Amino acid sequence: DLYMEDSDKVNQKIVFLTDKVTNSIFPYYKIIDIETKEETFISATKHECSPPKEIKLFEKNHEEKKAKYDLIKSNFTDIANNFEKEINNEFLENFSELSDEKKLEKPKKTLSGDYHVLLPKYSDIYKSLTNIVRKYGKFIFNKAAEEIQKNIFDDYSPYATRLRLRIILKELGNKIYKRKLMEKEELIYLINFSIDELEWISRGMDTVDFAKAEEGTKKILISGFDVFQDGETNPSALVAWYFHNKMIKDKGKKALVQSVIFPVRYKEFDNGWVERFFGEYINKVDVIINLGVGAEEGCDIQVERLSGNYRGAPISDNENIHPSPQHIKKDSPNFYETSLLLEKDKETGKLYIFHNLFEMQHTGEVNDSKLSLSEINLIKGKIIAGSGGDFFCNEMFYRVAHLKECSKSIVKQGFIHMQYVENMKVRFMKKYKKFITTKILKS
Repeated sequence: DLYMEDSDKVNQKIVFLTDKVTNSIFPYYKIIDIETKEETFISATKHECSPPKEIKLFEKNHEEKKAKYDLIKSNFTDIANNFEKEINNEFLENFSELSDEKKLEKPKKTLSGDYHVLLPKYSDIYKSLTNIVRKYGKFIFNKAAEEIQKNIFDDYSPYATRLRLRIILKELGNKIYKRKLMEKEELIYLINFSIDELEWISRGMDTVDFAKAEEGTKKILISGFDVFQDGETNPSALVAWYFHNKMIKDKGKKALVQSVIFPVRYKEFDNGWVERFFGEYINKVDVIINLGVGAEEGCDIQVERLSGNYRGAPISDNENIHPSPQHIKKDSPNFYETSLLLEKDKETGKLYIFHNLFEMQHTGEVNDSKLSLSEINLIKGKIIAGSGGDFFCNEMFYRVAHLKECSKSIVKQGFIHMQYVENMKVRFMKKYKKFITTKILKS
């Protein structure tokens, strides 16, 4: 597509110039005026060259790209907008002053390999940004609990708002990088650390508080999961937020509930988030209930008996990561057993069932409630599923059960699958409340 024009007043030739920023090569023709000897460079293509692509240090990941941000309700939109204003109008404007006060100190990595620091000693930059992130992370979690407890069953808004705040932090990183306000390595630490703090705080993992549980009050810790892939709700998160910080009473007994929400991503599971969070409470609470979606048709509450030491990874996670099948914990038992309930509800029957299936390669599916846990673990063959399958629900169940075993804890712990409900209704919450009060609290 190169072209040249004839002229008796100029001397011209094609030259190729390299863009120093992008290293792209563009053709120009170099024109030398015969009389003045002045040199001019003009694009030698019939079409204008596209401007060089802006180099970004931080890019959106799969989950951030796929989120349906138009579904965010106004209360959460305000949180995101205010966060963006505070980041750009206060933090970024004062960045130079903060960075001049003292030399930056990197946050130390934890054994799990991520950037969350339990006892941090930050520079002023880390302190300033972390304070903003923690404030808005709490806004997200508390606003979700407040709305859902008003029977506004929306867990997509907090999910997508968290992702939007992650993007704002990445855009902040790109602005700092473009302006050369910070060394690249330091900047990567800063943004990764801030995103990690946002994730941890906005999920309720730093705000669990059993202080108002008087003597004799049972302490129940509930976990739910994020929205999965293209879904717009996850009932396990709705139930967790609905009961968060509530005092439940039944026939003289009472319990205080605290809740958290976990991501549907292998990264956090591999980095030890389950063990780090529940390890703090495994010997401090009376009951741990992990919730997920996937109960059999017609069953609202399905207690899983066995967690299996196997990650089948049948489909990708929310970041589109699809790892190879593997054991969850090396050199550990094939199965752990729930300590929540070991028999069906004789009164209601249909309220929940006790799910007793598990799978071993070569031996096929086993459904024999007469077998003890020790007998099941002696069965030869390769484990390929627990009662709750081979995805995140089973892995959550197994990791917490393994932690309980290693900690020699007496906590009642187990996993409950619930049905996917398109439009969550108050009556479903009443069922879960009845289950917790009449079964969990009673036992």
